[in-house]
Amino acid sequence: MPEMIILYFNDQCTDDYGLGTVAYYNHGTVRFIRDNIAIVIDSHGEFMNEVLDIAKAIDAALLKQPMLTVEQLQARCPKLHLQTGRKAAETAVPFLEYSIEAPAGVQAWVSDIKINDIVRAPQDNIIFLLEKPNRVKVQATVISTELLVSTYEIEIEIPEGNETGIQE
Repeated sequence: MPEMIILYFNDQCTDDYGLGTVAYYNHGTVRFIRDNIAIVIDSHGEFMNEVLDIAKAIDAALLKQPMLTVEQLQARCPKLHLQTGRKAAETAVPFLEYSIEAPAGVQAWVSDIKINDIVRAPQDNIIFLLEKPNRVKVQATVISTELLVSTYEIEIEIPEGNETGIQE
């Protein structure tokens, strides 16, 4: 709610501490923004007196990161690859298999997936369809540990028999 945001950032804005683009400090809590990243540190007890040092260390680490272009960020976004799974028999329930591609050293996962507008829970990179459709609409959101997000919406034709179709 806007009122909560105003309350949260109602302290006097200050740049006396050399933090971020905009910074707020009040009684063990530091809030600052650097390059479109919001940082909130709420310290208590033993670390209450060290909150500014902690904030400065985080800000220094952010400043060391290279600024990426939009194209470079898009290239780092995780990619979802889908394919229909092979059916063991005509009576077997069809399924989709998926894999996620991400840059080296980056982990990514499916955070949300819908089949024909119904939320599904993937298991071991497999999504059981629970019905035998000829075509399915897949909506998925993939997120990486770099907090980069890719969204997908695609229609996939489910092949008859033991054929396999590949979609990206």
